[in-house]
Amino acid sequence: MEDFPVIIDENKPGVFRFWYAPVSYFYEIGDPVDHIINSIIFNPGKDWFTGWSLPDEQDPDENPSITEHGNLYKNLFKGTMPKDTPEIVDLFTEIKADRHLLIYEDNNNYKKLMGTLDAPCRFDFKLNKSFLDNRYEFLFRSVSSKPLFFISTLRT
Repeated sequence: MEDFPVIIDENKPGVFRFWYAPVSYFYEIGDPVDHIINSIIFNPGKDWFTGWSLPDEQDPDENPSITEHGNLYKNLFKGTMPKDTPEIVDLFTEIKADRHLLIYEDNNNYKKLMGTLDAPCRFDFKLNKSFLDNRYEFLFRSVSSKPLFFISTLRT
């Protein structure tokens, strides 16, 4: 597994960055204090991968619903990767085969952790062919009984 290819597109003002890693990469994630996780410990030699998404498509979403078993949060992180290349297909196929944790920065510049070691994110993608270009739409999704946690650091 590797980082997403860096998006270089002169027609876009910038891109969104996020971080992801398979759950097998983590040794321990500390318990939250006041809804903030202060400790993320990786297994030796492991670290976050960096992902990129076009700015007009990146859309973190946290949807709570009430069920007979209590609150349920369905979390979605949607993104778009321009171009159709063999490298992107290989990477996305590899990511889809595993379960992940994901960190993104919200509109208030807070970093949030999506997924837990017990309930990680799933990844999916599809190629969207249009008249103007080919691009991959992707998403990470998770379901949890608690809202997303804030994090104070990417690693300790």
